Amino acid sequence: MPNISKDMISAKNQFLIKKWNKRIKATESVLGPMSLDRKVALAVSLENTHHRLKVCEATQPGAIGQYKRYALDIVNAVVPNLIAYDIASVQPIDNRVGMINYISYEYGSNKGQTKAGDMFASSLNMGQADQTYSSRTVDNESVAATGTSVTGNLSWLPILPGTIYFQADGGSVVGKDDGNGNIVGTGITAGTINYATGAISITLASAPTDGDPTVTYDYNNEDVPLINTVPEVNLKITSLPVVARSRKMKAVYAFDAAYELEKEYGQDIDSLLATEVAGEIAHEIDMEIADDIFKMANAGTPITWSKTQPVGVNNLDHYDSFYTKLIEGANVIYGTTRKVQPNYMVCGLGVASVVQVMRNFTPSGAQAIGPHFLGTLGSFKVYVSPEYNANQFVLGYKGGSFMDAGYFYCPYMPILSTDLLMTDDFAGRKGWATMYAKKMVNSKLYLQGYITD
Repeated sequence: MPNISKDMISAKNQFLIKKWNKRIKATESVLGPMSLDRKVALAVSLENTHHRLKVCEATQPGAIGQYKRYALDIVNAVVPNLIAYDIASVQPIDNRVGMINYISYEYGSNKGQTKAGDMFASSLNMGQADQTYSSRTVDNESVAATGTSVTGNLSWLPILPGTIYFQADGGSVVGKDDGNGNIVGTGITAGTINYATGAISITLASAPTDGDPTVTYDYNNEDVPLINTVPEVNLKITSLPVVARSRKMKAVYAFDAAYELEKEYGQDIDSLLATEVAGEIAHEIDMEIADDIFKMANAGTPITWSKTQPVGVNNLDHYDSFYTKLIEGANVIYGTTRKVQPNYMVCGLGVASVVQVMRNFTPSGAQAIGPHFLGTLGSFKVYVSPEYNANQFVLGYKGGSFMDAGYFYCPYMPILSTDLLMTDDFAGRKGWATMYAKKMVNSKLYLQGYITD
């Protein structure tokens, strides 16, 4: 699926990207170019933070404190750096009870066995594609049988002579047209087809007992005027409700320590706490998302690979065989969804130790802080999560569109703080909170795996 384009986002989000363009550009100067969905998430998060600060200023000016100076900087630093953008769909919400959107594609015409309204692709449930839908072939169109008489009108016209294939009773009765309007074959006593109108009439030797007969044929889809329209597909954007949940953390520190820190080193403990707490919360959100995806993965039976080195095989060759197992897992997801193969893996440290010495691994060079992008292994982007069991991993899919994923992360309220409270025992207290929603919508896009021994 193609990447999200400017035309696919709302006018409101386009306005917010323009409004916060300077901060977006500043982030890109550090991280490099950001995709449009990341820009949307960052712009909405900055706007939500800005709105919350204005509310606090209007009601309780003291509640803002020094936080206003660096609140937006924290959002700039935290929001775009989550690995959630690479393994899940990120859709920011501007209300605690929000809606997430996903795209589904449906057939819009009755053609052969395919019915209008049949879904063939969606984040929620991958459908079964009709390989002949866009071609001139109509596959197994049903025709009614009354006793030994089969009559009806085929739908896609004009029919090309010599392409009719009739079948009844599971293939025990078959017939073909001779190119001159006659249908002959096994179990057929008489039969005709009008290529222009589609009128078909067949007399069988005995009444069918296995449902309605079917006809496969080709029609002229090149010359105009076409009697039938070109087969259609319909795109639908559907919404699901989500409810934001919160994370909270508080810091307690001694007045004397804070005073000495500022006096001797010029460090403001408030800003230091903000940076560390923001980083910790972002770290925990990434781990939560990665853990959810592993626990909910349901494409099939988990795959396993033994680390034990076979006799006569050197260690490096054996480690490279792990990639074969990953390809097997990828085909499990492909077979389940009929649409996609996984393009990333999240793993524990033990799996990472195997991956990092494989011949087709390219390291990212990223600094190891919490869950992070480790590098590329063949066709898979590899992310490591220190909270995973060392020998577990999950294969997953994330498409180019922000709607094309099976798991959704929806930031609502970025990281905000309470006012600094200094009690009479000279203990400083400060609280931090964030709110976000999350939802698994298609667990078939993910498959668990383990390294044994």
